[in-house]
Amino acid sequence: FSTVCDQMRRIAEVFSINSDVPMFLFNVPTACRIPSAPKLYLSELRRLGRFLERLGGCSPTPQRLAEVMFHYDCQRAQLRALQGRLSARRYSEAIAQFHLKGSVNAESGAEEGTAGGVPLALVGGPMLAHHFRLFDMIEEAGGVVTLDGTTSGERTLLDPFDPDRVRADPLAELAEAYLRIPEAFRRPNDGLYHWLKRTIVQRSVRGIIFWRYLWCDTWRAETQR
Repeated sequence: FSTVCDQMRRIAEVFSINSDVPMFLFNVPTACRIPSAPKLYLSELRRLGRFLERLGGCSPTPQRLAEVMFHYDCQRAQLRALQGRLSARRYSEAIAQFHLKGSVNAESGAEEGTAGGVPLALVGGPMLAHHFRLFDMIEEAGGVVTLDGTTSGERTLLDPFDPDRVRADPLAELAEAYLRIPEAFRRPNDGLYHWLKRTIVQRSVRGIIFWRYLWCDTWRAETQR
């Protein structure tokens, strides 16, 4: 679990009371631009590492961690290259699959293109497996999602790592990269709007579909803005 909203904190509390399975609550800094934010995130990564070691894992060397980081950089580059080459639904499903399993399906490279229609952005919280039929419904209504700005979509793909910083201190670069993800819960969260402004222009988006859960106050607070 991670502390990106109060609901996650409460779920972690309930889980710790009702389950014997080891549970870890990751404290994510909300104020991401103060000097202590990357230090806190880095300390939480190290605490998570110790938790996993107690469960039987092992600590990677800096060289091994750097290798893994570069590997996932390549995977994300492959995903970004598929934008526009796959249908909107298949592209977003490929990203969600990568977030879940850390790999890109080789079969996703088939050329099929994006359907015609009014270009739209889908922005908000995460999509669950049965929610992806929404892409089909949108296309049936004459639109097409050319920008998946949900938490399970391309908005949360990490920016490419700085190779020099990775070689110098891979864990520190990993923490910095996660703090750069544009999110609604961050304070300030203008990074989300800078990302949206840039990508909406790039994809010629003409409308936004706002995707949020009724219990998610964080995204609901962004509706008017």
